[in-house]
Amino acid sequence: MSIETDFKKLKDSRLPFLWGKCHEALIGLWIDWWFSLKEKRLVNNGGRKIKDSKGNYRTADIFLCKLKNGRKYAIEGIAEVENTKPKWYEKLKTLEEYTKVKVGKNLKFPSLEFILLSIVYDENPNSSKKLYNKLIEEAKKVSRKIKQKVIIAKFIKSNIAESRKEVYATIDMAGVGGDKQKDFFIWKPFTGEIEIIIYNNGNEKIIKVGKKLVGKNKKQKGL
Repeated sequence: MSIETDFKKLKDSRLPFLWGKCHEALIGLWIDWWFSLKEKRLVNNGGRKIKDSKGNYRTADIFLCKLKNGRKYAIEGIAEVENTKPKWYEKLKTLEEYTKVKVGKNLKFPSLEFILLSIVYDENPNSSKKLYNKLIEEAKKVSRKIKQKVIIAKFIKSNIAESRKEVYATIDMAGVGGDKQKDFFIWKPFTGEIEIIIYNNGNEKIIKVGKKLVGKNKKQKGL
């Protein structure tokens, strides 16, 4: 199967039930996805650090490996999960460095087929759009310089409001309303949608996974 087909197996239905920044949770989601695919798989989390062309150390979150022969696994993908917008661009540069690093005359990761940057993106894009546009333009440029596919996976979050009956869950704890508030509703949940952009030698392919289960303008039953 192609990587494009493999992405359809991402567990999107779990997303609205992941609360908070979810860095580790999204790493877990990618690991679950990798093991759900056919053939024997192995994951290294976090990945081994490398030294870039300027002598700085960089580390990726996940090595995604597939059995090659015997007990030997090939590193097919290297992934970064970054939920902080100002760091998106730098994390893409880290992934690019993994495609170029060598030991002597040999590439350190000769079997590498793709690099993947997983980001969290607000449904209301005003605060994210400029940084995101810079990111995808750079991803396209990087894909023209390397043989590997460059993948940006965008997990979409939403602004929701109790007054619009968009809140689908609450937690039993005091919230921002002080001692009169007995529970606190989720803020900026995942909508359940994932948009994946794959660049291959500058060519773009967009894959949409999941559907909007919660979020702005999505009324929740029973509220």
